[in-house]
Amino acid sequence: MGDNQVSEKSNSTRPGNGDQKMGDCLKQTSRRKKKRGKKEGNGENRDNKEGETNESASASTDPVQHRNSKEIQAGKSTAKELHPNQDNIKLQRHEFTSLTSLNSPLTSTKKPKQEQVLSRQSPLLQSSPDQPDWSPLPQSSPNQSDQSPSDAVHEEVPKKKADPNKLSLLTWNIDGLDLENIKERFYNLIDHLIEYHPDVVLLQEVVPPLVKALKEVLKPYHVLPGDDRGYFTAILLRKSRLQLLDSSIVKYPNTKMQRNLLMAHVSFFGRPLCLMTSHMESMKDNSKERVSQLRQVWRSMDEQPSDLTVIFGGDTNLRDREVSELGGLPWGIRDVWESLGSPKDCSFTWDLLTNNNKELPFPARLRFDRLFLRQAVKGWRATAEDMVLVGMERLECSRFISDHWGILCTFTMNPPSPPTAEQR
Repeated sequence: MGDNQVSEKSNSTRPGNGDQKMGDCLKQTSRRKKKRGKKEGNGENRDNKEGETNESASASTDPVQHRNSKEIQAGKSTAKELHPNQDNIKLQRHEFTSLTSLNSPLTSTKKPKQEQVLSRQSPLLQSSPDQPDWSPLPQSSPNQSDQSPSDAVHEEVPKKKADPNKLSLLTWNIDGLDLENIKERFYNLIDHLIEYHPDVVLLQEVVPPLVKALKEVLKPYHVLPGDDRGYFTAILLRKSRLQLLDSSIVKYPNTKMQRNLLMAHVSFFGRPLCLMTSHMESMKDNSKERVSQLRQVWRSMDEQPSDLTVIFGGDTNLRDREVSELGGLPWGIRDVWESLGSPKDCSFTWDLLTNNNKELPFPARLRFDRLFLRQAVKGWRATAEDMVLVGMERLECSRFISDHWGILCTFTMNPPSPPTAEQR
């Protein structure tokens, strides 16, 4: 599978080739809006016009499926990684601004239709007494909510204390650059975060308008973005259980895709931890740079104080052969998936056989998204207990929240081991 050319975004929306095409689409959209304005007026139909604009923007900037734009279809070229330009970001900002507007479906009282609920076979997804209820949150599933996320998530008031020795973590590339069906996908993303209320959320492919929406909607979380332009990563920390001590960004000097390593030092009920996330260089041809970034991640994990447990989660875009070329994992760093016995149901986080968000001409199934763990030598240690993929339910729009599955993992914090004779 790794020999196939893997590209996440289309060349038609890159700076240069896509700007003029996108501009033409925007001009056509503007002319349609003016014609409708003359017929319908500027009052009652304003929301409908904005909806048409959003749909046109989604069609013109969709990185893979150019279904509604003949001009973009005509420009058939090899798919390459998207370097977002200013026009693209403006479109995203317009789209996400509507998510938090008074007329948005996210703040309306209309309830979405009930969808199939995720199976709770995994112990991690089963409700337990140590998981708090989010009053005044509705009892909702990942695809069902009794009220909008923007109204629901204001304050975390647990009825029962959660286990202070259990740390839940979700890492997910949410494909924020794909504007097709963005409202429904964002709505369901929020519902997943409400349903599972992980202590730590590591996100990749986040865009500035999405950061603003997350901050307004997810009040119980501290949102730490890895940048403020283009697309980037973000770390979300549950305020009632983690305290942010400091954060930093390690730049990849040779990246061509604005990639970096975002780090946060936190206190989990008084126990120090280091959390990391990154979105490594994409595509087969960028293997050399991706391997260099992997070395940097491992080096940064190893450089942390020995009394600190380090957890990394992100979209690595790694092929197994690239890890093998480095001689495997370095001493002291474990792949969490392998530590749990390489569960088959978590083998592929980017699965084109199941997920149709990206229509690429090859049936790739890869484990792009990974978790690495470096245990503390003298301090509190984290043991991975369970792992499950999330976001695998098809939405009402017949697509998924992202082209990646999310990884939800729980860790048990263990106290420091007594010193050995040599350590004494």
